[in-house]
Amino acid sequence: MPDRPIHILCVEDNDLVASALETLVRTAPDLRFAGRLAMADEMLAVVDALTVDVVLLDLLMPGVDTMVELRRLTAERPNVRVLVLSAYGDAATVDACLDSGAAGYFSKHCDTSELIDGIRAVMRGELAMDRMTRDHVFGRRGNGG
Repeated sequence: MPDRPIHILCVEDNDLVASALETLVRTAPDLRFAGRLAMADEMLAVVDALTVDVVLLDLLMPGVDTMVELRRLTAERPNVRVLVLSAYGDAATVDACLDSGAAGYFSKHCDTSELIDGIRAVMRGELAMDRMTRDHVFGRRGNGG
């Protein structure tokens, strides 16, 4: 765990979900909400402008291809961890995200404490998934997160 708070950037086009994630992050004493974006195309520039440790990235958003932006961010800023958030959790999608550099994958149906624990886990260098996603893909990766 870092000696300083973990700074979180939320990239989510749904205002209700983004607001809920901001509120959740602000409840944890070791987390700081760095900001939010409604589109992934500005993600790299914002990461460079702010102190960001973890990006919470909605997988399906209008505009640019989120997977392309995920690969770009993780290639160009390997110290920034990305947790993908999605309402969908099929094994092929999870695999594609992890292969593209995501440090974890969480269903939007997960328990809030799982997401907070996942943020902390990726900062320790661990692969993180919510229980439902992990149960669905466990064995395909050989790592329970």
